[in-house]
Amino acid sequence: MTSIELKYPEPHLLWPGAILGSIAHALIVARYPDLAHEQSWDENNYCVQDSAGSRGTVAFSEKRFVAVFFSENSVRNPFNSNIPYDIQRFLAGLPDELATLAHQEALQYVLQEYDGTASPVITSAFWGDAKQAEVGAAEAWEDVFQNGAFLIKNQMLPQDEALAAWHSEYELSDEETAFVKSLFLRKLSQPQTQLVLTTSELSLLKSLSQDEQGLEASRESFLEINISL
Repeated sequence: MTSIELKYPEPHLLWPGAILGSIAHALIVARYPDLAHEQSWDENNYCVQDSAGSRGTVAFSEKRFVAVFFSENSVRNPFNSNIPYDIQRFLAGLPDELATLAHQEALQYVLQEYDGTASPVITSAFWGDAKQAEVGAAEAWEDVFQNGAFLIKNQMLPQDEALAAWHSEYELSDEETAFVKSLFLRKLSQPQTQLVLTTSELSLLKSLSQDEQGLEASRESFLEINISL
């Protein structure tokens, strides 16, 4: 196993990692609009999913966050298991000051019909404060990762490693990777400002899109992080 699977990550990496991932994603959906569902933002809630039924949400509040995940293939998936489901096993130790963020934000994005009612269903969770050295969780990080947090493995890496991971995963060219890095650094320096793509950035984006559908998917993804074309 790799270190990201075994070692509790550093909380301060997650928000920048989510922004970097979102920029890489917004770029690549110009070419592959069918991937648009894999990353999205609803205000301060960052949602991820794959194409196999797994999904998760990280709810941010200033420097704090709560992350919850549902892994379709997890042995903890109550729809595929006879083990009684108890969401509290994944939230044990959650600080009181994060309870509202968990229940009113993060968990509202993982609702499923379970036992006759719409309920949040998860297979792992973690939380943190960027001031702390490690994230918190009710269990060993290996278990958190294997049962859902793998969905944001790139987002928890240091910047250079994360950029290399997106470069590989999305098969980005060197020019496309430079686009992602440049826009990320601009966003990081002006997190509250609406950014506008430069003429050259927009030209690159248009060159990736097969048709208007791809460009529109990219536009929507960028707007979710306050970047306009």
